[in-house]
Amino acid sequence: MSCFLADVQSRVAILEEVSACSTEAEARARQAEEVRDGLTTSLNQLTADRDWMCDHGIAHVSIWCPRYRTYY
Repeated sequence: MSCFLADVQSRVAILEEVSACSTEAEARARQAEEVRDGLTTSLNQLTADRDWMCDHGIAHVSIWCPRYRTYY
């Protein structure tokens, strides 16, 4: 009987470990999904901005660089 009990306890321990690993993997997957969604939003905004600039004939935006005292 004690052998049976030890076997059950071993299986319970394995299931708890698998459950913990599964929970961690789900948390990482949620975090990756949030990052992906943020990148997708940024890309969509850049695409919309580029399209708007093209629609309004803006081909280049100059930015002043004080270090080199020039526009890029």
